[in-house]
Amino acid sequence: MGRATKALAAAGLLAGLTACASGTTTDTGQFSGAMPTKAVAARPQPQRDPVRRREERTARGPSASEGGGAIEVAKAAKPTRAEVPVPDPRKPSPETLPEKVAAIEPAPKPQPTAAEATKAEAAATERTGSIPVGTRHGLQPSAKYRTRSAFPIMTRSSRRPRTRGAFPTSDNPRFRTFPIFWATNRGVEASGSVERAVTEDRILSRADGVKSYERVSFGSKRGDALTKGLALVTVPKIKREVGSIPRPQIFTLLGVTIRREVEDPGKHFTIRSLVRMDDADFLKLAAANLDEASNFKGHCFVYVHGYRNTFDDAIFRAAQVAVDMNFDGNAFVYSWPSQGNVAGYIADRDAVDASQPHFQKFLRFLSDETTCEQVHVLAHSMGTRLVVDAFFPPSGRGALHDLDNVGQIVLASPDIDASILRSRAEAIRQSPRTVTLYANGRDDALQWSKTAAAGYVRAGDVVDGKPLVIEGIDTIDLTPMSDATWVFIGANHNEYAERAHILQDIALLMKDGVRPPAKRFPIYAVQSLDGGKFWRYVTN
Repeated sequence: MGRATKALAAAGLLAGLTACASGTTTDTGQFSGAMPTKAVAARPQPQRDPVRRREERTARGPSASEGGGAIEVAKAAKPTRAEVPVPDPRKPSPETLPEKVAAIEPAPKPQPTAAEATKAEAAATERTGSIPVGTRHGLQPSAKYRTRSAFPIMTRSSRRPRTRGAFPTSDNPRFRTFPIFWATNRGVEASGSVERAVTEDRILSRADGVKSYERVSFGSKRGDALTKGLALVTVPKIKREVGSIPRPQIFTLLGVTIRREVEDPGKHFTIRSLVRMDDADFLKLAAANLDEASNFKGHCFVYVHGYRNTFDDAIFRAAQVAVDMNFDGNAFVYSWPSQGNVAGYIADRDAVDASQPHFQKFLRFLSDETTCEQVHVLAHSMGTRLVVDAFFPPSGRGALHDLDNVGQIVLASPDIDASILRSRAEAIRQSPRTVTLYANGRDDALQWSKTAAAGYVRAGDVVDGKPLVIEGIDTIDLTPMSDATWVFIGANHNEYAERAHILQDIALLMKDGVRPPAKRFPIYAVQSLDGGKFWRYVTN
């Protein structure tokens, strides 16, 4: 390229820069280029009064777009984008709003006084029950174990699902609350103070002067003393099958828990509170609750759980039995220190024997101190060993013969050597009390127990159609009602609590004491065996 060509290119570039310096406007209405040396007067912005615009629009009538049809509407000149202010969509400017709207400022939120805040907090606590989320039985974790979820670190036996919010009071459209009185010789695993709202609960406030509350939690260890208290159990009002105890599902993979369903009192059985108290307050609440009974006025029953049951398991089962029997008297639970697992069979058997003095002490306490006119005993599985030894000991000494207000004794699927119960036949025959035994030849748990006991038949088993027959015991064979199953620990072992007609039979027995069983239900047909008789469930 020659010098002439380069000169022409330079001249062209200089001309382009000169044009840009003269100044232009972009398509957004913003000035671009160099600012002019002479000030340019800004174009005045039209002031648009909304009231005046409405009046002008009314005077000229509807436009063609509004349905005016043949009416010609003069089109105003469309303003350029430079004439129209561009507001910030995130924060409207007050200049673009009507004067009255722009003048309005949000009123400051009134701050409650200290007295009002205290009153509101107390009302919220009373409404919710003040039970912390994620704490077992409302126990407060120590500062050492406080986490983001306020979930205390406990042993495996005491872990519970986190609760969906705090529990409301007893009067709730989604669930009902039932009092379950309890006694145990388990060792206390954890304890804590009780908030004021718990003491003001509708059930806990039935008696005046009740004050000795302490939240507790129990594991599988044995204790040295007898402990008494009250559990408030919530039962959902949803339609459920008789005998069922819905609890949160736990999803595991290769033995590892991957998800735990949230505990909801509207869907699950839950323990709202578990408190320990002294004898005086225990008796006050028991008497106050029994006074409100109508269907089973003056009646109480003691539930004794079986092998492989935790403390919570016993509380839930007693509540389920009471609800499904429509039992409105006092429901008591005696919980002996079971290990709560399959591998603890031998330890559980020893724990039953060690619990005997405490159990007898509790029965005497109920008989002598409470207002119960009739105290019935419902024992299941290995728990029947505790009841049989208490009322019919091998030596005859220490038997509870002087407890005149003890009514019915029910042995459901008794896991006790049949020969041991047969050796107590004379004591049973001379006893003034009625003993009812529910047997089942398809009880897989008893079959496993027989295997573990070197093949010795259990008292709740039926061998070749022959159940245990002892004078003084009404034996009812439930084998025809049970389905044949694969050998599985627990199958057909809880028929007494999961069959509606058996629960009804137990309820009639406790309330009226009608005997023999055929008078309560015609589905029980009398059978003869070895000079004695028993009753068998008839399917037809």
